[in-house]
Amino acid sequence: MSPTEIPTPVKIASTIVSADIATVKPVTDKGKPSNDLVFVGKLPRKKECPGITYEIQPGQHIQEEPVFMTISNMEFPDGTIRPCQLFFQSATETHGSWVDLLARTYSRVWQEARIDFPAWTVKKLLQTTDARGGYYAADVGFVKSLGHHIGLILEKHCLSLGIKIREKIPENIQRILATKQIEAEKLGIKGTLCPKCSHKKVVRLDGCDTCLECGYSKCG
Repeated sequence: MSPTEIPTPVKIASTIVSADIATVKPVTDKGKPSNDLVFVGKLPRKKECPGITYEIQPGQHIQEEPVFMTISNMEFPDGTIRPCQLFFQSATETHGSWVDLLARTYSRVWQEARIDFPAWTVKKLLQTTDARGGYYAADVGFVKSLGHHIGLILEKHCLSLGIKIREKIPENIQRILATKQIEAEKLGIKGTLCPKCSHKKVVRLDGCDTCLECGYSKCG
């Protein structure tokens, strides 16, 4: 059946007494397997799922009490171990509404993604900023917002499971950045905040602003 064909409906005459979930492997218009995300219904969560709890300490201007984030993992039909559930707990309700919505939404999306982990859920958090300004976190460095802080810890958790969120910088680019790092240190140039990775590693060398951490450059 081609991707554009719609299956013929089948009338069920008897009562349904049991059901199973089929994993659908998407195909391109050329008939080859695709890595695109496919939703085929919520997976039944196991009664026991191992998880890890992380303590997140926001900046004092955002919230004084820490936020505890628990990520549960589960084995999916493709054999991979991936996050399946997200929980938040805090002594204050400053961010209660939106973090609760985030946990419910992400948990549902993670459980419905059958082919690959939806990395966009983490990437979106990495793009968030706070009008009140960022803060320095002991575990991940400078962050632009509480959402960004959550995203960085989620990325760290995914990497521990072998799930890549962002593309790795090629080795040749890494060597160039290392050379520029040495040059900047010799000249005593202090880095400014990078809009892409949030590290204070943007320096101006050879007439161009370049981040020595992720390779971001205003010159393209």
